[in-house]
Amino acid sequence: MKEAWIFVYISVDEGAGIHDRLVEPLRKIFHLVDGLFFMSWVIIGIPAVIGLAIYFFPFVMSLRPRVRFWTIVSGAVYISGALILEMVEGKYFAVHGDNGVFRIMISAEEGMEMLGVTAFIFAILLHLQGHRLKPSSGTDAIV
Repeated sequence: MKEAWIFVYISVDEGAGIHDRLVEPLRKIFHLVDGLFFMSWVIIGIPAVIGLAIYFFPFVMSLRPRVRFWTIVSGAVYISGALILEMVEGKYFAVHGDNGVFRIMISAEEGMEMLGVTAFIFAILLHLQGHRLKPSSGTDAIV
């Protein structure tokens, strides 16, 4: 249960845009004017994702095969949107600016994040399905 902090942080960050506030300071520190790291928060995001993957690896591997599959798929889809597509967006934005294509890329990124979260919810439901409570008999049953 202590690992739930990461999901709280992701939710708060998505709403408050904490990672977006890192962009300008990191651009100045690393002298970034274009390229894949133009959305410079990914410089911190990539090692964070690798670290979390290493940390959660034993837990994920302990899951039942179908739950493990959907957990990995959900993470891959989410990270592909949140990090990889954001890097492509940054490179595109640095050259072409804010235009229709850039807005479509943002929509695709957000869609991948939402799809990843939805797939993770499915994985959680699969996991819970394997832990169904059996109805009890007698007076201790909840009505």
